[in-house]
Amino acid sequence: MQNNIRSTRAIVETGLMAAIIMVFMIIRTYIPFVEVIAFFLLPVPITLTYIRHGLKYAIASLVISTILGIMFINPMIVIVISVTCGLVGLTLGYCVYKNREFSFTLMLLSFAFAIGIIINMVILTTFIYKGGFIAFINTQVKVIQESINMAGNVYSSLGVNKQQIDVVLSPYKMFTTDFVLKLLPATLVAAAVIYAFLSYVITKAVFKKLRIEMAKAIPFTKLYIPTIFSALMILAIGLGMFLSSRKLSAGDYIIYSSYTLFTLILTIIGASAAAYFLMYRYKMKKGAVTSIIIMVLLILPILLIYLGVAETIFDFRKIDPNRPRRKLED
Repeated sequence: MQNNIRSTRAIVETGLMAAIIMVFMIIRTYIPFVEVIAFFLLPVPITLTYIRHGLKYAIASLVISTILGIMFINPMIVIVISVTCGLVGLTLGYCVYKNREFSFTLMLLSFAFAIGIIINMVILTTFIYKGGFIAFINTQVKVIQESINMAGNVYSSLGVNKQQIDVVLSPYKMFTTDFVLKLLPATLVAAAVIYAFLSYVITKAVFKKLRIEMAKAIPFTKLYIPTIFSALMILAIGLGMFLSSRKLSAGDYIIYSSYTLFTLILTIIGASAAAYFLMYRYKMKKGAVTSIIIMVLLILPILLIYLGVAETIFDFRKIDPNRPRRKLED
């Protein structure tokens, strides 16, 4: 009798979660501005179903919501959303259910998101942009170039000097198909990690209201790069330079991707270190610290990169547990 009650409750909650997922899909598709929030909330019902009733019911909620969504939204859009958010929701549900630590969960979520994006690109280039992946990139680059030309015409009509227009728009003219392809791996990795982190934080905030425990996320002020990771990134850049010197095209892809990814990581570490010192040494409030970091990021981001390099080398905050110096001090 009790098993029947549990089974009935699981079926009812699965149907309810499927309906909530479908509503988030509709918001994600049709309502501007709110769509970003809906995108991060979409995996939450799937994760919740996994934790409460297991993998079978979580997959059922995803399948039901996909079928319902196809009735109201373009089928390709529904499939694309379902693939990405489904993989993320199921992965996060597994990690929470198994009480995995934050670093492991973040890595697995990033991998799931990246796989979801790759699957979606295959779907899009197979059924919509039938010219293939390169044709899809060419289309996007063409749109960017047309936007740049339109912006130039607007500036020109306002009486802005041609040299000034060229100075403003020249950084955007580097967006060629070859340039985008070289940056694509680093962009995919960075987007996957950022999405995984934000998805974890948002889900944790929702689950806190439901009294569901999740592993504590690493505070932004305590982020650091493991020494071995820094060494691997430097080796990757060196390998790219070597291959490029041998006139191998793979070298350029490795250089662009490794350099871009390493620069982004150093910027984040620099921002983390800046936030740490402003908050704990100078006792500034979070709002003020956030405003300062955003201003620096917009005006002079190179400062955060330099700070990230210095923090990675010297570990001023003393938070890397693998530094030989720390072991000696202990």
